[in-house]
Amino acid sequence: MKYSKILISIFLIIAFYFNTYSQSEKYPFEVQKLGQGEQSIIFIHGFGCSGAVWNETVAKFAKDYTCYVLSISGFAGLAPQPNPSLENWKNAIVNFILDNNIDKPIIVGHSMGGMLTLSIAMDYPDLPLRIIDVDGYPCEAILNNPDFIENDTLDCTIYGVHLADMDNEDFINSVKQEIESQLDNKQMLDIIVNWEIQSDKMTFGKIYCELMNFDRRKDLKKIICPSLILINNEIANTLQKEVWDQFKNLKNATIRFAKKGNHFIMYDDKDWYFVQLNDFIRNY
Repeated sequence: MKYSKILISIFLIIAFYFNTYSQSEKYPFEVQKLGQGEQSIIFIHGFGCSGAVWNETVAKFAKDYTCYVLSISGFAGLAPQPNPSLENWKNAIVNFILDNNIDKPIIVGHSMGGMLTLSIAMDYPDLPLRIIDVDGYPCEAILNNPDFIENDTLDCTIYGVHLADMDNEDFINSVKQEIESQLDNKQMLDIIVNWEIQSDKMTFGKIYCELMNFDRRKDLKKIICPSLILINNEIANTLQKEVWDQFKNLKNATIRFAKKGNHFIMYDDKDWYFVQLNDFIRNY
């Protein structure tokens, strides 16, 4: 009975606050707007995922804040748009903020979304009030390859074409294997895998290539707003020094390492994750 009351309460909250509207014609993402608070929070999901990855997080904040949850085209069953790129997505998110007169939002991103959040704060330093980066890196590739050097002439469209031609069964198996290595909370495994295998392969391949060729470590010094960086426990145990090195140019930052779990911190170390967000969003 107690569980039923909780479900009913969540349903009522969502029914009251929830507003969905498509921005697909103007922006390469759809937006769900929840809440009516004076302070806005923008949530950007990770690679291959849906904005629904933030459902539990948004439920914690929608009573007091206006939350905008983005779901990017080409991922998790949304129709792709031509010429997807991290740069285009970054600029489109900025345009959405400006077009809708969203004053000084807090921007929260996971993984790829964290990288986009960092890029927005680098290139538009006066735009966000604060940023939260959940396990996204200014140069992820260097964690696996210390000799990595960004290739300015790399054409990632080729990788999208190759993946588009990949056998569906092989694609599904590779996605499942990858997510299994990133997630300790196996209750969420099928959900996240389903998001990824519903993604457009061309978008999937091109953006993955861009992420693996992404290096903005030097530009971190351009960020002026307070920043919270949350790093997963697996990385904390193996590459903590490398993480500190990556973020050394980021001033006014708090870097914290999860106590357990893997890449999907919001599921693997949920209690710790919510303590960090609450402290930074509500009390900073």
